[in-house]
Amino acid sequence: MRLQLISDLHTEFRRGGELAFIQYLPIEKGLDFLVVAGDLVVFAEQGEVIIKAIFGAISEMARHVIYVTGNHEYYGSTKEWAEEQLREVLSLYPNIHWLDNSEITLDGVHFVGGSMWYPDVDGLNYVKMYMRMMNDFYAIKLFDWAERENTRFNAFVNGYAGQDTIVVTHHLPHPRCTPLEFVHSALNRYFVSDQSWTLATRKPKLWLFGHTHREYDGQLSETRLVCNPFGYPGERNSKNPYKAVVFDV
Repeated sequence: MRLQLISDLHTEFRRGGELAFIQYLPIEKGLDFLVVAGDLVVFAEQGEVIIKAIFGAISEMARHVIYVTGNHEYYGSTKEWAEEQLREVLSLYPNIHWLDNSEITLDGVHFVGGSMWYPDVDGLNYVKMYMRMMNDFYAIKLFDWAERENTRFNAFVNGYAGQDTIVVTHHLPHPRCTPLEFVHSALNRYFVSDQSWTLATRKPKLWLFGHTHREYDGQLSETRLVCNPFGYPGERNSKNPYKAVVFDV
């Protein structure tokens, strides 16, 4: 069976041309699975009609769509409100499966996923130092739950992932996935949730993620880690085209 990975389409920057942009993507025909690893829409900024149309277009690209939210889905709203909108949209498209610290097995393929977020590494004082540098802290209303979500994700993935599992997250699962130009950035703690223990003990066969706007394809322990983001307008051109990343699963 064929699975394709996309992420970080950021359709909020394609106003008036969202559907044309999606149709432009190099999506393989006849896919069994399409994984969308977050940052697809911004529920508080884009209208209900266009958001439903975007998800509708995505739903037609594969028999099954595996979706996790990114951080941008929550911009301009609370977590509860954004997820209420998401549930309403997904009620129209039963082949889109939202993983929210949850699992699903489809045609014998086991998926475990969630946004993942990031841990509370150094406490509130450290967070305050960097709040102005991270959009999450002022763009998401009542944003005091990232660490709790990260704890929930860790408990779930370590309880349910196995060697035949495909894990899907938005945030990066290991520091090695960090682009070279950002290796020494203090903000990496808001991009990466180090899953070294999970990778070493649960050994999922694939870990698909987004968030960083740089491609990544590497091996850690027995797990292949892959990221295939489109990114913001201007990050793709003829010298850096968006390419299809497809797996046999």
